Amino acid sequence: MELSCYGEMFKQQQSHWWFKGRRLVIQSLLNKSSSKFPSQIIEVGCGVGGNLELLKEYGTVTAVEMNEEAVKLARTITDIKIIQGSLPYEYPFSNDTFDVICLFDVLEHIEEDAEALKVLYGSLKNNGKLIITVPAIPQLFGPHDIKLHHFRRYKIDDLVKKVEGSGFKVVHKQYFNFLLLPLAVLTRLFDKVLRRVTPTGSSLPNKLVNSFLFHIFRFETWLLKFIAPPLGLSISLIAEKCATTKDSS
Repeated sequence: MELSCYGEMFKQQQSHWWFKGRRLVIQSLLNKSSSKFPSQIIEVGCGVGGNLELLKEYGTVTAVEMNEEAVKLARTITDIKIIQGSLPYEYPFSNDTFDVICLFDVLEHIEEDAEALKVLYGSLKNNGKLIITVPAIPQLFGPHDIKLHHFRRYKIDDLVKKVEGSGFKVVHKQYFNFLLLPLAVLTRLFDKVLRRVTPTGSSLPNKLVNSFLFHIFRFETWLLKFIAPPLGLSISLIAEKCATTKDSS
């Protein structure tokens, strides 16, 4: 991710409709994955720390972030332990450490994503959960992805294949952010035609627009309890490390 993006994210993460809406999705995923007992949770690629206070509601939290500037910013808003590191080769934890591993829009930043998933499999306890969100629809790859240093956008079947190929059992998969998909397609086409360096929608919109978009996202989060959309701008996935998979051999 370009260095300037971390400063923008830090300013926007509490108020921008996308970050607020995604936290609703994350909360829903955590509720699906939570146990009756406090969990050892890690967020890998925590960025500037916008999700950490939410994660604290579900257990004891540790975080890993690759970028030094992001770590400094995150430490100004939380007392959670944040360690500098990266996947797959500079991940600072050993086997069977965590009950829940979270990667919220992180996997697309890792060139060797399959290898990263195998590393995470090792650091998860048996019956632990891996929670992932990633951008979807490879055809939409454009200036926004380039600015954020994405290597790819995913199809849901390809993501499932990679996760299961690393030993996990997928227990939830779903597209989300589907109500705003038509608008996103139009803006991405607009950016491509005009060859915009700064993607449309990357800045904080005015309060009225920001509130309107957030309420659409919030309504969709409720709607996702009842439907499974065939497509969306993002994918959520929960996978489990089962004792009957690699560890039983």
